[in-house]
Amino acid sequence: PGYGAMRLGSPPPSESSHNRTRSDGYGLLDSFNSGSCDSEEDWLGWSGHSTEQQRRKYKENRDDAEVDVLHVEASTAEDQQVHPSVFRLVREADPSKDITSLLSAMQVNKRSAELQAAGCRRISQWAAEPDSLPTENVLKALFRIANEHPDSPRVQLHTIEAFGNFCASTYGGSVRGKLHIMGVVEVIKNAMRTHLTDPHIHKAGCLALGNLFSPADRTLDAVSDDDVDAVAMAMQAHPRSRCVQMAGCKTLVKFTNKLTKKVLQGMEMSGGVEAVADVLEFHRKDPSLQQKGIKILQNLSRVKSAMQAILAADSAELIADAMRYQEDVPDVCNAGIDIFAKFTRLGDEGKEMLCKIPDAAYMSINAMQNSPEDRTVQVNGTRVLYGLSECSEHCES
Repeated sequence: PGYGAMRLGSPPPSESSHNRTRSDGYGLLDSFNSGSCDSEEDWLGWSGHSTEQQRRKYKENRDDAEVDVLHVEASTAEDQQVHPSVFRLVREADPSKDITSLLSAMQVNKRSAELQAAGCRRISQWAAEPDSLPTENVLKALFRIANEHPDSPRVQLHTIEAFGNFCASTYGGSVRGKLHIMGVVEVIKNAMRTHLTDPHIHKAGCLALGNLFSPADRTLDAVSDDDVDAVAMAMQAHPRSRCVQMAGCKTLVKFTNKLTKKVLQGMEMSGGVEAVADVLEFHRKDPSLQQKGIKILQNLSRVKSAMQAILAADSAELIADAMRYQEDVPDVCNAGIDIFAKFTRLGDEGKEMLCKIPDAAYMSINAMQNSPEDRTVQVNGTRVLYGLSECSEHCES
């Protein structure tokens, strides 16, 4: 339970732009709405590749969900050869009624990246709640378009959104396996690596990877260390972007809930632990991000080698800060105490790390007082206090 199918992309004009939640508890996220990418930093990134003209367009169109100001691409000769009526047909197409005509128009003008992006955007909107199982022709068309236009950020963004939305839909169980066989996971990771400075593609990529793996059909067992690396890379590329961090954390929570050897290797060796430490450091006053970051570390703390990685990343004080800032949020405090209790099992090194946190005892008592009926919290709090007392006696001697 917790995090899983997450919807990508902006909604069709007739849809509400507010967040909604499926009956299975999985959140539905919009790329341009819901306040998840609402700062200029999130829209344009830290790379400086965006032009002054783009920044002006951002300020003019900030609240317009239909305008993608980040991906302003120069009109190519192939784009100019497409008749305006074809662009209008594609942009106004309703895939639920006539997907065949939309795909035909895109196939005839397959060299126009602008037209492919417009068509993929319509498909990604439909994919959020398709009225029927998408045919293999639709999935293969998206896969082909993504491979034919690897340098177009808009094409990559909307194909990734479409893949992720199909997996998050009610037909996800029927689609997920087909996409794995096609090699969609590699396409998404390649797009994330090709467009390293693009926060939108990184957000969409993180969410899509989370949707492509599910415990329901055992695909979650197939998560590789390279999949973890792609998510960690996106988070480290945009450490202050809330929308990327939220997407990355949701996916890492899901991956670490089933802590396979490959996931553990990815978190330890690919910068996953460091990426989560950055979340705790740069988003100290964000309860949602703090809760997800702590949850990831709690999942990792089940394995001793991961605990060593947490210590090496200097995460103990960041965990303590999360508990200080969110002292009224039981999930954060209880998870923090659980991690601290596992520090005591690491011997002198773990206990000495606890002793460096001046108010560790107070935080333990606070967590125990806030959850008096929770036996696990009481046991963990007692274990932390006992570890601190041992460390104090050692220091005095």
